[in-house]
Amino acid sequence: MKIVLFTRSLNVGGAERQFCELVKYLHRSGHEVTVMTYYSGGKLEEELRTIPGLQLLSMGSTGAWHSLLLTLKVAAYCRRIAADVLYCFIGHEPAYVTKFLTKTKTVIRISNGGMDFSQNNPKSKILLRLGRFFSIWTDLIVSNSLAGQRFYQSFGYNAAKMVIVHNGFDVSRFRPDADLRLQSRFEMNVSEQTFVFGYVARFHPEKGHKFFLEAAVDLSTVSKDWKVVFAGGGNKEFKIELQKIAEQLGLNEHCIWMDDCMDMPLLYNGLDACVLVSPAEGFPNVIGEAMSVGIPCIATKVGEVSELLGSDEFIVEYGDVSGLSANLRKMVESSSESLKEIGEQNRKRMVEKFSVEQCGEKNLSVLLELISRGTK
Repeated sequence: MKIVLFTRSLNVGGAERQFCELVKYLHRSGHEVTVMTYYSGGKLEEELRTIPGLQLLSMGSTGAWHSLLLTLKVAAYCRRIAADVLYCFIGHEPAYVTKFLTKTKTVIRISNGGMDFSQNNPKSKILLRLGRFFSIWTDLIVSNSLAGQRFYQSFGYNAAKMVIVHNGFDVSRFRPDADLRLQSRFEMNVSEQTFVFGYVARFHPEKGHKFFLEAAVDLSTVSKDWKVVFAGGGNKEFKIELQKIAEQLGLNEHCIWMDDCMDMPLLYNGLDACVLVSPAEGFPNVIGEAMSVGIPCIATKVGEVSELLGSDEFIVEYGDVSGLSANLRKMVESSSESLKEIGEQNRKRMVEKFSVEQCGEKNLSVLLELISRGTK
């Protein structure tokens, strides 16, 4: 197949990392793959530029209106190379335009399991409704979770066009590594005796950071030294606000603040537990990556988290501060043997059920089936 994969940019993020993994899988499988983005210079761009034979076209958009014009360029490219499929991850507009102007099959992917509209730009709901209207002409809608499928169906997206393909993880890259653990701890300036939580998420009100800080106050009475690493890009003003809240709660000495991290296996290997307690997720990459490294995880009961973890033991309802506090304390006070056992079970589950190969095979099968429908 000739496959064009589109995303707005190749900045660091969970959906962007999934995009890159699919690009690499389809390219390895022998298909002719082109990557197109609106914006140039994303940190993940160099990762794809090293792949021999992969076409990478970054169009250098100067803003939202320019991007809309560039949808025509995507459509023109698909028409010129007679692309079989245009698969859009973040930014679905090119799929809608390409469908009108070419014979290329169009696929859009949805990765969020819901949205708190009070914490997002008011335009979000309007764009969802517009997307529902235009998606009528899309050939296929791929969701990474049942929660995401239901959320988009509630806005009128066509259920008959939807399929679920869970995220996949490179378990050969994301794996336990004793040397990386030593290096990570050295760079974080923490000892092996310190219990380190990781909170890896972009800084945004809908990612649950405040909920975590409220619950973490209860850890002030534990005897063991503990830290939490907050790592992510996003809203710098919100990050500053979180730092002020941490200071007010007396948690300053326990917090390590980082920006985007390019070497995620290094970061995860330095952790003792990973936490993501946002109010809405589909199939959270952070939890899957941490599990692949053999890290115990705590998460909210959203999206496919229960399916991912395989147990509700360390899952809490969003807003249940006492429940989250109890789970945080349980992690800190667990023996190293217990944590190791949980981590080994987590990694085994990822290897057996959620590898990048399994995800790639499922994506490939739905694309091939889509193409075959058009040739019968």
